[in-house]
Amino acid sequence: MTGASKQILEALVRGQDDVVARNAEGIRDSFVLEQEMTDGDRQALHDALPRAFIERDQAFHALSERLAAAAHAGDQSRQREVFTEMLNACVVCHTAHATDRFPNLTAGAR
Repeated sequence: MTGASKQILEALVRGQDDVVARNAEGIRDSFVLEQEMTDGDRQALHDALPRAFIERDQAFHALSERLAAAAHAGDQSRQREVFTEMLNACVVCHTAHATDRFPNLTAGAR
């Protein structure tokens, strides 16, 4: 998602709505619980992940859907608003669930 986020940022400053939409849709489509998997695999994933993580992840992918919609509508102001929400959601989730991968994030970042 980092690559798509970088491309979205570059496209936002260039006014490239189509690039924003394409990358936002890619993020939306990467939602792990929407991927093809067996019912058993899906249940195992639910059992392994904290409920708070699943809720944050669902909310993040819903934001990516809103970003794609704003891009398709050519609403660049809304694109910037939603992308900012997405970035904030990344930091909150990484702070709560991935401090091993992002040790420089602290609880104060929430």
